Amino acid sequence: MHVFKEMQSKGITPNAYAYAALLKAFTSSSFSSSSSSAARAARRRGKEVEEGEGEEGEEGGRGGGGAGRRLREYIELFDAAEAEGRLTPSVINYNALIDACGKIQDPAGAASFFQRLQASPSLRPDVVSWSVLIKALAHSGDFDGAFAALKDMIAAAEGGGGGGGGGGREGGGGAGGVWPTDRTFNPLIDRCARAGRDELVEEALALMRQYSTRPPDVITYNSLLTAELLRGGGPQGVLARMKEGRVKPNTITYNILLDHYSRAGDWSKAFAALEEMKQASLAPDVQTYNHLLDGLSRAGKFIEAETLFKRMMGEDEGEGGKEGGVGMDSFTALVMLTMYGKQGDLHKVDALATRLFPSMPSAEEEEEREGEGSPKSKTPPGGGKDARRRGRGRGGGGGGGGEGGGGGGGGGRSRAASPAVAAKLVGIYLQHQQAGQVVSLLSSVHSSRLFPIQPSWISSLVLHSLLRSRPQEAFRVLELARFSWGVRLSGKTYAALARAVLEGGEGREGGREAVQAVELLLLEGRRKREVALCKDLGLVLVQMVKAGRRVRRREEGGREGEVKEVIEEMVVKRVVGREEADEWLRDMEEEEEEEEEGRGREEGGEREENRIA
Repeated sequence: MHVFKEMQSKGITPNAYAYAALLKAFTSSSFSSSSSSAARAARRRGKEVEEGEGEEGEEGGRGGGGAGRRLREYIELFDAAEAEGRLTPSVINYNALIDACGKIQDPAGAASFFQRLQASPSLRPDVVSWSVLIKALAHSGDFDGAFAALKDMIAAAEGGGGGGGGGGREGGGGAGGVWPTDRTFNPLIDRCARAGRDELVEEALALMRQYSTRPPDVITYNSLLTAELLRGGGPQGVLARMKEGRVKPNTITYNILLDHYSRAGDWSKAFAALEEMKQASLAPDVQTYNHLLDGLSRAGKFIEAETLFKRMMGEDEGEGGKEGGVGMDSFTALVMLTMYGKQGDLHKVDALATRLFPSMPSAEEEEEREGEGSPKSKTPPGGGKDARRRGRGRGGGGGGGGEGGGGGGGGGRSRAASPAVAAKLVGIYLQHQQAGQVVSLLSSVHSSRLFPIQPSWISSLVLHSLLRSRPQEAFRVLELARFSWGVRLSGKTYAALARAVLEGGEGREGGREAVQAVELLLLEGRRKREVALCKDLGLVLVQMVKAGRRVRRREEGGREGEVKEVIEEMVVKRVVGREEADEWLRDMEEEEEEEEEGRGREEGGEREENRIA
């Protein structure tokens, strides 16, 4: 949107293609959060996803939420440009708008833009226009409207003396009409099947055989198979219909079956389907193995899963000899890491982590580094030139592990390395007291620029260190996060840190080390003019000093002036300014007065109770 407005500010008039590109950007960002999980789930089930199909969530929000707001914002721009004569819309623009309305389940909006397209004196709907309208109506559950639109499309194609039937389809439709294609029928059939409307499925199949430019194909039957299995049925009926129609199963068909059998724990049928797939000269893909791995792992069949994973990566020979590896994706990595975590096998977790993140040192290298005392080094663990050299030299044993297979030599990005995988590794390492490996992992993520480091990972690591009574380690992590990795943490994180120190009851030395660590962070923050950070850290420091004072008051009768002495010392060191220090002291005095008043009320209440007694 920024670039679009900059074009306008510089006197460049956006054309129809610019508006189409803007809508594409709007839809890709607006629907990504709701669509990504649904699309990933569909792919894991083995569902064949056509271009623009299956990429919206089951619930599109019916025009509400962020997607609806962004679409309305775009429509206002579009309408204003058309009204002012700055834009002459094309069929592409209308098709994109109809499809966008369908994605947020706004069938009325889709129908409105289709009517505007029909009313245009210079434009007419093409096959995409009709197809996205029918899909939008079907996805919203308006099957009557979808079939009415389909029949209108057929009537328009027959309307110019095209002869109907096969002759009309060959001729491209009558005047003003186009014949439906498989992309018109397949989304409609898929939605009818998922809704359990078998009579509508049969009606759509009959119309498809009669009027479509292509008969029912493997995508059609894969939709029927998925819907039947989701409804609790078996695959035999759909497979028999495929055979009758001389439609050969493809890799997606077998993936759907493998997912079904794996979830049911029917391993004999699952591996029989895998063998049948190979006999049909269909190569297993990443999803094929993922379905089996996920099922085996959930069933506790760890040895079988490990063997299959090695075959997947091209590292082990099956009964028919060594197979070419297909590599892994992030779902594969999550399944294997979850399995290794359940087994408590940190060696395998570490081996997979170094394969996914090549610049990350192994556990042995990390122990060696700690033995040399390098945590005091300014270079983040796992970073720098040495780490990059390790990444280039560590092949990971991928065995030709396919496209980005997470194994083959070099430190390039693996398609399996994702934020979800990094979060899983953080959880496993912290569960097994491996904070150093988390630091190495995050340093690797940062140095290789794979994806942004999430603040929640830093918070988990910091609190882990505090729970183990290691305040210096916690603040070292904060220093790395803010000044090496560039991660901005919220004030809540620092407040949680102060609470953890307070609740942990740090002794004299531990508390003083933590205070010194915050002072160093404050100095660095002031040097880099991080105003917000300094404010957060200052409040944490005051809380920590006060916490230490309360602990010592209980132990030794207290030293009332200690907190003021520390703050004055910070002013001398130029850790904080005079105004900030005075503000803290005023706040502390007010809190002290409130505490005294509270204690006075409590003592008065006790005396009154004793008097009554």
